[in-house]
Amino acid sequence: GRFIPLVSPTSIPLLTLGSLLGAVSYMPIYILCANAIIACMDYGEYKSGHRGEGIYTCVTGFCGKVGIGLASGLLGLVTALGGYDGTQAVQTASANMSIIFVYTILPGVLYVIGALALRKFNLEKELPTIQAELKKRKGITE
Repeated sequence: GRFIPLVSPTSIPLLTLGSLLGAVSYMPIYILCANAIIACMDYGEYKSGHRGEGIYTCVTGFCGKVGIGLASGLLGLVTALGGYDGTQAVQTASANMSIIFVYTILPGVLYVIGALALRKFNLEKELPTIQAELKKRKGITE
């Protein structure tokens, strides 16, 4: 969805369509993120014997805030390098390119990198064994 506005950067309908598809494509990530954190909690308990919900949720929240801060800083840096000037009624071509870059290309590339990184997340294969062992340790029978 993020690359659609590149077809015609001045087209409001394409910008809207790209934004909608981009938002919809991020939804599975947000939903699956909670499941991945729970799987990591199970793995942590399996390895250490301690559940650690608090530390996992705190680290997740902290990393989210750091990510938002870095993204905001990167946005400012790239647009400043592109020559963006908020006082001008019309931006330069390089300023427009920097805006297009941070709105389309950069998020799209980061999304692909994230998807490739998730291919290495193989805890799902081990999870049934881990959860069975945790139930056994707690004396839970099915």
